[in-house]
Amino acid sequence: MSKLEPESGFFAPALSPRAYGALLYQIAGLPLAMAAFVWVIVGVPLSLGLSFIGIGLLLGLAYLLASRGLAVAQGRLAAWLVGVDGPTAPPLPEANGFWARLGALLKDPASWGAQAFLLLRMPLGVLGFAMVLTLLLLSVVALGVGLLPWQQAELLGDGSVFFGAPSWSGTVDLGSHSAVEWFVKHPGPIRVTAGALGFVGLLSTLHAAVALTRAEARAACALLRRRSR
Repeated sequence: MSKLEPESGFFAPALSPRAYGALLYQIAGLPLAMAAFVWVIVGVPLSLGLSFIGIGLLLGLAYLLASRGLAVAQGRLAAWLVGVDGPTAPPLPEANGFWARLGALLKDPASWGAQAFLLLRMPLGVLGFAMVLTLLLLSVVALGVGLLPWQQAELLGDGSVFFGAPSWSGTVDLGSHSAVEWFVKHPGPIRVTAGALGFVGLLSTLHAAVALTRAEARAACALLRRRSR
């Protein structure tokens, strides 16, 4: 798979479908992170609480096996989106019989690495969602300011600006009277500056999404006993 390395250039993510996939993953992946977190905090107490009866032990075994599969699946998804090697499914410890297999799973570091990764998904998911969405909104606002019809702007007495256009009109409060007056009289610099900041912000958002997704893939590889290239 092609890689999306940092040295490939600042403008590279704009032309990479993987960058947009990582962006969508960081925005839409929060429910996955919450589901993984709930899975752990519900599965562990439920298995322990019912361990005094047979159903609890069966639930515990099923929970450990499912957690390993879930952690590998989420790690591989993150790795695939940014084009790096994802975690491989850790081999199940060899054991004969129910008690031996349950004990082997409890002793296997990969079982606890899977729990750690599923718990780690929550802060990573919240961080990625908040960072990417904030950068994206700020960038869109900056681009919108750059596209406002400044050439048809009129300064009102309260310091706000009325923008009139054949297809759109509205009033925007842009702060102090002196600053607004300068902006209205010099629309070129603010349009160029806001547009440039918005464009750079969008590229930075893509870079942040790729970096966060790659960090998640590497965390999965490390916790599930395989390093990502």
